[in-house]
Amino acid sequence: MISLLNSNLSVKYSLTGHLASTDIVNDGFYDAGKARAGQRILTLEELSKQPVNQHRPIIVVNTTEELVSKAMGGAVEMEKLHEFPWVLHLSELKFQLQSNVIPIGMISRGIYCHRALLFKCLADCIGMSSTLVRGEYNRAWNEVLLFSEDSTSNGRFSPPCRYIVDLMHQPGSLLEANTPAAEQYQTI
Repeated sequence: MISLLNSNLSVKYSLTGHLASTDIVNDGFYDAGKARAGQRILTLEELSKQPVNQHRPIIVVNTTEELVSKAMGGAVEMEKLHEFPWVLHLSELKFQLQSNVIPIGMISRGIYCHRALLFKCLADCIGMSSTLVRGEYNRAWNEVLLFSEDSTSNGRFSPPCRYIVDLMHQPGSLLEANTPAAEQYQTI
């Protein structure tokens, strides 16, 4: 089962909601959302042929983007997130393309799930270790491990610390995992 999931990262992410830092996302990866029990997972080709509907769009990776936050609409204040017009933008793209499948490079107003997916793709392209984790209510985030030199150990590094990368509110900020700030970023 693990080999099957590792051979199709789109299916793995749909079923498990998690991609490890060793799971390298390439062009053609798509996020169709969380799979429901008993639901058949459709291929990108099958999804592309469906008529446009009211469900969440399927995001496909085509990496030609620059910076994640800038490409996805810039920083959004936590208090103004409800005003950020991402739903309308995605609906317009679906209508324009006459498809439920939207290339990630066309999204100019993305939220947590869109930005985290793009960040994972770009991190993978440059060889930076990063995870992609799906939360609830369109939340997703990236975790990175950072080593710091321990000043008491003559140049040795202390154990790595896990950080959540803020791509929404203060782009580029690192939130130490399991802190109130990280938990606020991960939940509503």
